[in-house]
Amino acid sequence: MNDIMSHIDKDNIRFYSDNKILEALINDKLDQAKRDGIELSVKCDDTNIEILSDYDLVTILSNLIDNSIDAVNTNISEERQIILRIKEVKNNLVIKIKNAFNNEIRYNKEELMSTKEGHSGLGIKSVKSVVSKYQGEIRMDITDNMFSVLIIIPFHP
Repeated sequence: MNDIMSHIDKDNIRFYSDNKILEALINDKLDQAKRDGIELSVKCDDTNIEILSDYDLVTILSNLIDNSIDAVNTNISEERQIILRIKEVKNNLVIKIKNAFNNEIRYNKEELMSTKEGHSGLGIKSVKSVVSKYQGEIRMDITDNMFSVLIIIPFHP
């Protein structure tokens, strides 16, 4: 965390949270998206993300945001926006991220595969593993050229 915080311009912090790991991660990703000309919209309601370990929180969010940034950067449309929402719904932690997407989707036995050259989809496998660990569920969908990932983790499994 200290390494990430040292790279963030303290005057440009745009996301504040009581959770310093979340704050450092989101501000780092906001900077990365801005450098790539992507609008990263983040809304995090006052919810209990402490049900996740710091490591698991970083695994989920860094992989999802990095995948969205990569997808937008390879997207042929003009849409350069990523929307991330973290909230509590009916005693569940809900994380939703979506981005414009009009590229080809590849599947292997109904399992979504990475479209990045030389990548095997390890990031999304890591996310799925963390979600499973907390007895949650993950859904991926493409609707109207928008790729979305929805994660639901119960507060009390």
